This record gives sequence, C-alpha cells and structure tokens, in this order.
Amino acid sequence: MQEGCRSAGIGCLDCKGPLIDAISAEVKPIRERAAEFSQHPEDVRRIIDDGSAAAREVAQETLNEVRAAMGLAYK
Repeated sequence: MQEGCRSAGIGCLDCKGPLIDAISAEVKPIRERAAEFSQHPEDVRRIIDDGSAAAREVAQETLNEVRAAMGLAYK
C-alpha cells in the first residue's frame, strides 16, 4: 500500500477506500445509538438531569472538603 501510494501506482481512492470502510464500521454502533436517542429526547433529558444531579453532589462534597482544609468551613 505504501509503495503504491508513493509511486503513484495506485490512486488516492484505492488507498483511502479501505480506511473509510474501517472508520465507517467503527462508527456504525455509535451512529445507531445516536439515532435511537434522537427518537427519544425525553430519555436524553433524563440522563442529563440525573448526571447533573450526581455531579452536583460530588462537587458539593469536594467544596466542603476544600473549605474545611482551608479553614473556611461555613455553617
């Protein structure tokens, strides 16, 4: 493949075709899952809301630890 490309023995599409096919195969499950989510935006909103709530809890615990370590614990 390298020699054919460097010597112009093969065209760019001959070189890139297998790469495009491989990338398409890798991305196919991601595209399928995205299509499912696009059909159910309420599920996406719920997932985002649940993740945001979990992140807020972790962030609050971290802030409390930082404030305590700095002697800035508020009551």
